[in-house]
Amino acid sequence: ADLKVVLGGGASEDDVRWHNSAILASKSCYIDTMLATPMKESQERQVTFPEITPELWDNMLKFVQDPKAARKMTMADALAVLPMYDKYQFNEGKELCEDVMEEYFKET
Repeated sequence: ADLKVVLGGGASEDDVRWHNSAILASKSCYIDTMLATPMKESQERQVTFPEITPELWDNMLKFVQDPKAARKMTMADALAVLPMYDKYQFNEGKELCEDVMEEYFKET
């Protein structure tokens, strides 16, 4: 793992996650751009998301990295992660949420 991700307030080690930058960049156009350009994040190898809690982050990554988890995404999960997927350009995650919502509304 070569990329430090600081979440929420960043006050404790519980607010820090370490990731492989290439894998994370492949999931998010936003992160890819930050790491591919001469920005502070690419030089320091650190990305900060103050509005994302560690729990939300873990769910966001679970759904885009684990196909089994993605198939179990609920409407509540989709509503929780979609705003951050959209804001930070996790396009695959956004599509997963849209699929869940589409299925939900077909059933109602």
